[in-house]
Amino acid sequence: MVFVSSEDQSQEVEIRPSVFMPSVNKLKEKIAKREIVFPGALEKTMRTVLLHPEIVAFGSAKSVAALCSVSSSTVFRLVRQCGYSSFRGMRSAFRSHLVQLSRARTREICCSASNCG
Repeated sequence: MVFVSSEDQSQEVEIRPSVFMPSVNKLKEKIAKREIVFPGALEKTMRTVLLHPEIVAFGSAKSVAALCSVSSSTVFRLVRQCGYSSFRGMRSAFRSHLVQLSRARTREICCSASNCG
C-alpha cells in the first residue's frame, strides 16, 4: 500500500504491479526489435502463445505447458523472460489483448455494416 496526499486529505491507494506489466503489443514490438530473444523451448512456446493467445488468457501455467509440449518450469521461465512477475500478470495482459482485438473487430463489423468510411 502507498499513501497518496491530495489537497484535502491523505488516502490509501493500492498500486498493483500488473499495471506496469508489458502489453502483448509491446511484447511483440520488443520481439520484432530483437530486444527480447527466446532460446530453444522458450521460442517455440512464445510462438505458440502469440498464435493462440487464448491458451494463456483462459488457461493455467500447467495447461499452457501441456498444450505447448513443454514443462511448467519452461512456462514460468517464459513469463519472467517476457517481463511479467507472475503467470497471473501474463494472463491478465493476454486477456486485455483479446478484449482489444474483439473491440477492434466489432468496430470493423459495425462500420462495414453501416457503410461508413
